[in-house]
Amino acid sequence: RRYLCNVDIASWLSLLSKGKAVYIAETLSYFRLHPDQQLNESNKMMDGLEDFSHSIIAGKKYGFLSNEKELDKAITNFLDYARRIVPSSILYTLDYYQKIRRKKINIEKKKQHINNNSPLPKVSILIPAYNRPYYLELALNSALNQTYENIEIIISDDSTNNEVNAMIQPY
Repeated sequence: RRYLCNVDIASWLSLLSKGKAVYIAETLSYFRLHPDQQLNESNKMMDGLEDFSHSIIAGKKYGFLSNEKELDKAITNFLDYARRIVPSSILYTLDYYQKIRRKKINIEKKKQHINNNSPLPKVSILIPAYNRPYYLELALNSALNQTYENIEIIISDDSTNNEVNAMIQPY
């Protein structure tokens, strides 16, 4: 894959995959981003986000994120960063964002160990969508991360738009 604006990171991934990694504790350089710099343009930020997602996927293949905890942390950082820089109307339509989100959902499912044969009574959780995919995702993740194991989640939606539909798809 040809990296868009994070070519230096791509070089490191390639080099590190061929040898041993060395950790350098001290900061080697500092730089500031000025408002007029090219790196602050929205298209460059989107290119950087796509590169970030690819480095997570490639990093796992290269063996850098082989530990589930490291992979989870990298994915969480990616998702948080993506939500900060991309409007939700665009975010849920990005294929690479959805791919990383599916990985996060699979990690969360492994953590939960949902027991369908639980002796506990089933609790239904109803979540209204109202065309707000960001808040729907927060509510859905909150419900999935409960400690009570015998749940069903029902999402009611009076007028699904493409954003809500794209957000729910991986679940």
